[in-house]
Amino acid sequence: MKITDNLKNELLQNPKTIESVTVLYKKKKQYEGVLSLVNENPFEVKIFDKDNKDEEEMEHFINFEKAIEISVAHFDGTISVFKDLEVD
Repeated sequence: MKITDNLKNELLQNPKTIESVTVLYKKKKQYEGVLSLVNENPFEVKIFDKDNKDEEEMEHFINFEKAIEISVAHFDGTISVFKDLEVD
């Protein structure tokens, strides 16, 4: 998935307004949780899923190269969806 300026701005500018982030990978693998880390340079994002029973998967660094969709839900009820437009 291409890291666009819109995606970066969504995650960097107001992280306290973000309720949760959902990442969908190929083969229906999905991670959902709250932001626990956002770095601008290099751009990296980690989410924390407290409901995940597998302790090794509670914290997840988003792999933008493999992600096909990222949804960002805000506390005000708005949801932003970013999709991979490239088809393999």
